[in-house]
Amino acid sequence: MKIFQYISVLFLGIVLFASCSEDDKLTYYPDEAVESILSLPEADAFIFTKDDADEDVTFKWTQADPGLSVQVDYIVELSTTNLFESVTSLIETRDTVSTIKVSAINNALIALEYEPGVESMVYCRVLARLNDNVEDISSAFKEYTTTPYETLIDYPMIYVPGKYQGWNPGAENGRLYSYNFDDIYEGIIHITETAEQNGEFKINDGTNWIGGVLAQAGDNYSGTLGGDDNFVVAPGAYMFRVDMDAMTIELTKTDYWGIIGTAIGGWGDTDDYILHYDGQRELWVGTNIDFVEGPFKFRANNKWDKNFSGEGNISERDGDGNIVMSTAGEYDVAIDPEAQTFSVLPSKE
Repeated sequence: MKIFQYISVLFLGIVLFASCSEDDKLTYYPDEAVESILSLPEADAFIFTKDDADEDVTFKWTQADPGLSVQVDYIVELSTTNLFESVTSLIETRDTVSTIKVSAINNALIALEYEPGVESMVYCRVLARLNDNVEDISSAFKEYTTTPYETLIDYPMIYVPGKYQGWNPGAENGRLYSYNFDDIYEGIIHITETAEQNGEFKINDGTNWIGGVLAQAGDNYSGTLGGDDNFVVAPGAYMFRVDMDAMTIELTKTDYWGIIGTAIGGWGDTDDYILHYDGQRELWVGTNIDFVEGPFKFRANNKWDKNFSGEGNISERDGDGNIVMSTAGEYDVAIDPEAQTFSVLPSKE
């Protein structure tokens, strides 16, 4: 590994300093590099409440010394263990001090699946990055007591506009999220089947409309990002995985969910009210849905193969185990099919 590092950086030196003489070429010796020392924040800095959301937290560290006169980028990471197997990046900078909002740190803790309101330990380190060909120079870790608060995480987001939702990048149905705050975006998109829908879509990063070509393998697809052609798939629900760094895209066929029953319009094959997937909450949701009094259930794919009427805020059931809506009106619905839990709450005016 060390030999590879020496060769890689020697090659980098040749590329970057091609105008220099043979005597001026740089060689990197990783064992002689001096890592950064993280000085701020101090202990117990990550015990938060919602009232702290807009407060600043300062991170500060010493310069790493790689033994070369090269630009160094710094990355501040959090992890659930001191082995840093599961990490999220808080800061990327070329300075040795940076300020970040409590809300951003709290979001990172929730993304690492720390339980809100529960005291735990979190581990922090600073990486000094020279280039992609050599290993980062890692500081020693510091450990902190943390208690995050419950919040809806503001994940980085890209869009999947297409004919199924009117080519609208801002539509609720058609968003992918970077759950690890990196270049990988995921989520479930339901490419609905209508007379006007031919399964076309593109990726939109907020600025650019990105097309490409997909190869089909059974019900699934994979391909690369790049080009003006629209992606085309058979209608259905897919788990998307878009890597904006590698410029790759994968679609895995999955289920979509809806509501069926007297309370929503009937028990017929086409009476389902189809929900859309909210990737930020990781739930299937619907808003301002008109309910009448009567029974209903949740089911997948307009079929009875998968259905449930599990735990939720409506506890009344009829003789067939259906959920019973007792008061007509407009309701917001959210379901977690894996846990078979749901909420049905009056819509806000």
